[in-house]
Amino acid sequence: LFFQLEPSGFFHVHLRMTGHLEYGLQQPDYTRFVLQFAKTRKRLWYADSRTLGRLAYYESIPEDIAALTDAVNDSYDEKLLYEKFQARKCALKDVLLDQSFLAGIGNIYACEIAFRARVSPYRIAERITKPETKRIYREIIAVLQEAVAAEGTTFSDFRGADGKPGNFQSQLTVYDRAGEPCHTCGSAIQKDMYHGRGTYHCPKCQK
Repeated sequence: LFFQLEPSGFFHVHLRMTGHLEYGLQQPDYTRFVLQFAKTRKRLWYADSRTLGRLAYYESIPEDIAALTDAVNDSYDEKLLYEKFQARKCALKDVLLDQSFLAGIGNIYACEIAFRARVSPYRIAERITKPETKRIYREIIAVLQEAVAAEGTTFSDFRGADGKPGNFQSQLTVYDRAGEPCHTCGSAIQKDMYHGRGTYHCPKCQK
């Protein structure tokens, strides 16, 4: 997250796994940093129980970050996505989690996108077809927009700026549902540990 400051510069916050920002008068637990606004009593609090996040000040947004393609807000289409897939020899999930490929997709959303697109998270990206790419493109936009509308996904630490947890966890179709029936075919959802991250998928619906 980048906040433009007056008269110049940017305040940068990377929440990582356990950080969150709250805006208001009451100090949350595990506060590590506070930004006082000049014209109001309210403050922007940065809280992080495990201190995994990162705070920084920049005169301008670094070029490598400015060059990233935002998965929701920037302009790209399924054709460009297909071309990017064709250049990658790793699994779909690895590609979706690569922020230099598309910025903004985390582990939970990568699982949801792959499931809703009916593509295995382990499929090699260069073998993904154009029709499959179209579905993946559609679900990237849909899943992230729905998550934003639901104010995020909270299993433990994440909070919105009002201090309240998100609500998207109640809408998840595959993540954190190991052993439960697939909403589409009824097969048991499978969980694997892949590169140290929990990966949830339906072995029947996703090929």
